[in-house]
Amino acid sequence: MITKKGAEPGRIDNLRKFITKFYADTSVGDFVKDSGILPPTTGDFASYATNPLLSQSLGLDATVDYAVLPDVWIGAASDRIIQVLTGAYGKSTPQQICAGLDTATKG
Repeated sequence: MITKKGAEPGRIDNLRKFITKFYADTSVGDFVKDSGILPPTTGDFASYATNPLLSQSLGLDATVDYAVLPDVWIGAASDRIIQVLTGAYGKSTPQQICAGLDTATKG
């Protein structure tokens, strides 16, 4: 998510650099190595996996289906902010998410 201040001219480039570095293969590889869990992105990270079972799991991307949000069970009883944020995994536009967060936090 990008705040209004973060999207201002002169700041958005710093955010782009951060996201690019955060999702670089070496950063994700370190995540795999240090956390011992599947990476948040696709790619070849087997060389980073020190656990043999994790190493085998990294090859499953093409053969399994992963759960995808929004989860239909969240429903109206859920926190308003969570409802808005699940749209990031569905079909909400950045503008819809920002507007929804503005509304949800003005309680």
